[in-house]
Amino acid sequence: MRSVIIAHPDHDMAGKLHQLLRSRGLPVLGVATSGAHVLQQAAHCDEGGVVICPFRLHDMSANEIRRLLDPASDLLVLVNASQISQVYGAGIYTLVQPFSGQDILDAASGLLEHQPPQILQQPTEELRYGQPQVSSPAQDKTATNRSSEEHQILERAKAFLMQRKHMTEPEAHRFLQKRSMESGIRIVELAKRLLQ
Repeated sequence: MRSVIIAHPDHDMAGKLHQLLRSRGLPVLGVATSGAHVLQQAAHCDEGGVVICPFRLHDMSANEIRRLLDPASDLLVLVNASQISQVYGAGIYTLVQPFSGQDILDAASGLLEHQPPQILQQPTEELRYGQPQVSSPAQDKTATNRSSEEHQILERAKAFLMQRKHMTEPEAHRFLQKRSMESGIRIVELAKRLLQ
């Protein structure tokens, strides 16, 4: 049976993730604070498993962990929007911040069943070469007027476009803005429709 390994450099955060998954009945094999510890625990997973970790642990990155893991295992990387272009490879899925505890539960249970939910992005090699994020003061002002839920929806839609259409983050934002103006639909509503 597949199980989850939680890895985080902050032991308290790892404990919270462990408690969240266990409270919903998901099988958690263990908690690790380093990539080496993840690999030791993963050796006990007969059918592969799901490793949940941030982009970087103390001793290695998510990409390095993925290369060393059994191919039957999946890696769920918790990233911010600026890190998504640095994560790539088969068996790697990203969950872009901000996200809720329910998002993590949905992602982990879907990956345990080999059915990744739509909220996850599977980065491709092409994303590694995206442009760095640059935001203008106008973008920053607009972003502060949105609720955190709306901001999360917009970030997911941009990540979706970045992955599917191989756009940079600014290109994805401009695409959504342009379509929003052309259709007369709020950008957040357009993002919701794109994610459905």
